[in-house]
Amino acid sequence: MKKRIFQTTVIILLLASTSSFYNNLRSSEIEINDNFLKAEIASTESDRVRGLSGREDMPEDEALKMVFNEEDYHSIWMKDMNFSIDVIWVNEGKEVVDIKEDISPETYPEVFTPQSPAKYVLELKAGVVSENDLKIGDKLDF
Repeated sequence: MKKRIFQTTVIILLLASTSSFYNNLRSSEIEINDNFLKAEIASTESDRVRGLSGREDMPEDEALKMVFNEEDYHSIWMKDMNFSIDVIWVNEGKEVVDIKEDISPETYPEVFTPQSPAKYVLELKAGVVSENDLKIGDKLDF
């Protein structure tokens, strides 16, 4: 009996530490003009397709960072969205290559595509771009 309790405790501790480690890999920090946002990372195809769909809202100090394998004209849409967002496309050098502000859920099924190839797509609560005076050509740190 003692051996089984010990094994169960070890398994629970391993799962807890693995979960914590996994969550740390799935989030990062983004610096935008001296302000910091906590970013959830969407690096799989299904995570990127889902994006922020179905969520009720998003804090202004958080973002979704979509990470792609290569630069391309990665598009987004507002399928199943419940709030407006700002979208920032960023190239491999972490330079902002395009911005679309205050995209509302009512724009679905319209598709938004950047003017230049990007490796990262950042989805932020609407208004964050203007509050941080972000412009095409700015460099981000993440």
